[in-house]
Amino acid sequence: MRSTAQTCSGDPNCSQYGLPILPKAGSKQEFALIKTWLRECDSHATCQTQASKNEGVNAPTRLLEVGHNIRLVDASSIRSRPYVALSHCWGPLKPEEKFCTYQENIEVFRRTIPFDDLPKTFQDAVTVTRGIGISYLWIDSLCIIQNDKEEWKKESAKMQYVFSGAHCTLSVNSARSSLEGFLTPRVPRTCVPLPISDSRRLYVCPSIDDFHRDVDQSNLHTRGWVLQERALSRRFIHYTSTQVYWECGAGVQCESLAKFQNSRVAFLGDPKFPTLALQYYRDGRQILLQYLYETYSQLAFTNPTDRSVAILGLESRLSSALQTRVMFGTFSKYFPRFLLWESAEPDGMRSIAFDRTDQRVPTWSWLSKLGAIRYMKLEFNNVDWATQNFQSPFSSDENIRKATPASSTMGAPFRAYAQNIKLTQQEANSHISFDLGSTLSLDNLKCVIVGRDKSDAKAYAIIIRKEEHGLHEETFERIGSASFRPAQVYDGGVWVLVC
Repeated sequence: MRSTAQTCSGDPNCSQYGLPILPKAGSKQEFALIKTWLRECDSHATCQTQASKNEGVNAPTRLLEVGHNIRLVDASSIRSRPYVALSHCWGPLKPEEKFCTYQENIEVFRRTIPFDDLPKTFQDAVTVTRGIGISYLWIDSLCIIQNDKEEWKKESAKMQYVFSGAHCTLSVNSARSSLEGFLTPRVPRTCVPLPISDSRRLYVCPSIDDFHRDVDQSNLHTRGWVLQERALSRRFIHYTSTQVYWECGAGVQCESLAKFQNSRVAFLGDPKFPTLALQYYRDGRQILLQYLYETYSQLAFTNPTDRSVAILGLESRLSSALQTRVMFGTFSKYFPRFLLWESAEPDGMRSIAFDRTDQRVPTWSWLSKLGAIRYMKLEFNNVDWATQNFQSPFSSDENIRKATPASSTMGAPFRAYAQNIKLTQQEANSHISFDLGSTLSLDNLKCVIVGRDKSDAKAYAIIIRKEEHGLHEETFERIGSASFRPAQVYDGGVWVLVC
């Protein structure tokens, strides 16, 4: 076997030993290496979770059986059988290019799905699943009936169990759509042979090991659904354009045989998520949650209304760990602070057009809009929260029920004390961050003071206005956030509903 020392650009002292020539993608040699990684991971104490002990118990509703005859099967009939979960990009496909399960073809798919009919990415996923000795595969577009809205709502709420219960997650970082595939030839490396004895040579090659570039910065990881998939999966097989990476709680291994620690293990590489993250952020858990939401807000969705759904599993796991309730991107324990978000988009955010009332997210939540957010920079222990000015939506069990995707809701309103603002239009431009970017006339705007700094020099507020199509006079919607001097608010106010 040949060995290689890889040089790292920018660091003359950095080198790793590995293989100068990688196995062919999809070869027996590659699958043998992946199975070795799986066996090693099974022996890691850090990778043992309740999900690993009960693998397949909370299986999805359906799985793809990938034996000689590929077909859809009901998972209830194959309990406790390991399966691979696919994390992939659908891509900007035309309707006729999408290969999905619909109400019209599910009975056909239960009998057989010809391998050659599958798009290339799905074919390659079947090949890998077979190659590592697993009989079942979960692919979202095939295992969920795509034109059954009730099923989609039910299945989307179960995503955390789909990925945490999988034997492993197959992450396709190199394919931009289901049509491309990922078992493609790699660009060969140039290696310089150095004789070290009469019969042995050492090959010096440029390093190809860049997990951050190949995985974290891949097109796949710009997708909104993937943050949850990444955090909740126990372990990963990452296929990239350069090589295969293995990721588990013990770190990252490369197909080149290099090894290194995952710098994000305290957050996304933790098979017991969020245990390590909460230990790391022990004194600043709000910082962790804000980082999570700010990161998630930058991700893209084919269907904008998925934005409030694709993080439910992650929120549920965090809610249990923190022992606090969660809805619409806020946690009960930290509700006032999490109201004080603002647009991080130069031209403002965009409202999401909810086409059904059962999808609606309240305007006080950043999940009701598209675009990146940031939270106000507030000093910890230097803010007095004005809890007398609002009644948390978490105080209503009905609101908690409405926050689930399987329910019908017009949002989760909360009562708040609304006051008029003493700002000129020019002052408003510097003190108010409007969610949608454009500056609005102050004539019909009010504020709800959420908190004040302990010196009482600054007040922190959300800006609201009467809802354009509200059914009641007291119904208001959020349109921004602000910080200003308390004296810039008129005394007196009215109680309203912020929806």
